[in-house]
Amino acid sequence: MAKEMTSKERVTAAIHFLGPDRIPIKIGYISHEVLKNPAYSDILCQLSDDFSDGDGIGWYNAGCKMGTNIDEWQCEWLNLTEGGLGQVVKHPLDDISKLNSYVWPKAEDVDMTYARERSENRGDKYYLSGYISIYERMIFLRGFENLLMDIALGEEHFYVIRDKILEYNLALMDRMLELNPYGIFLADDWGSQRSLMINPDAWRKLFLPVYKEMFSKVHEKGKDVFFHSDGYVTDILPDLTEAGVNVFWVEFGVNKLDELKNILGGKAAFLSLPDTQIIEFGTDSEIEAHAKEQIYMLGDYNGGFITYPYIEDNKRSLKLFESYMKYSKYPL
Repeated sequence: MAKEMTSKERVTAAIHFLGPDRIPIKIGYISHEVLKNPAYSDILCQLSDDFSDGDGIGWYNAGCKMGTNIDEWQCEWLNLTEGGLGQVVKHPLDDISKLNSYVWPKAEDVDMTYARERSENRGDKYYLSGYISIYERMIFLRGFENLLMDIALGEEHFYVIRDKILEYNLALMDRMLELNPYGIFLADDWGSQRSLMINPDAWRKLFLPVYKEMFSKVHEKGKDVFFHSDGYVTDILPDLTEAGVNVFWVEFGVNKLDELKNILGGKAAFLSLPDTQIIEFGTDSEIEAHAKEQIYMLGDYNGGFITYPYIEDNKRSLKLFESYMKYSKYPL
């Protein structure tokens, strides 16, 4: 019998295809209120989160508080619930004439208390820091329609804003790396239900170079790059892999598992992001089959897969946990 690994060893082995003892687990919560439900007690005591996360810095804080809040970029957020992610309703650069007088935030002013606590108390877990975005931050500053018009018209101020955010991100990543994470999480939602939000060639010209610069900073310190993007993004995943992404967190409904396997199986690892239609409307047998398919499609490379169950207050969520656990032991 293979020796039981520490969480850090297990996650590293899964990411780099080195043969973990089992598939690692990263646990997410829609709301911690669900933990009061006794139906979860039995299964949660069987789950051990292999991660110690240091997110919760930057824009994420303002966006998750109920009510109206202003973040350090002077974006105004509206959130109707506590803990969920709200919406930016006022964009400080919606009128581009404000650009010359805009005061850019400084990465050294970001409160790293939570990230530092998670780092110091990681134990043997895999400490992961984040999140870092660039496209989404540009949307928050300019507004979605304004930004797409900037891209379409080749506006010069597009590059000014992009490069200022990149400068901030690199400085913030330096502060994250001082806490010695094992990986850093970057995230930008690039996909619609059917395609990328902009032409893939335009994306490669305008955004891929800045991702490469950020990924390089992470790899220079010997750390892993995690990347999240909602929507259909299959077309650009090979570019991101070549640029340095080690782990993707992308949707398994709109991005088909067989396509992900064909283009990236054994080349990049995946955090699970199940097809929400199956989880919401599927039968128990369909949910179990979906969990099993994820594992065998993406994790059958002596690693390559990490389960990421979100705890929601419903029986389908429990069935997903049970299915992941049932098929998570190596060898598959």
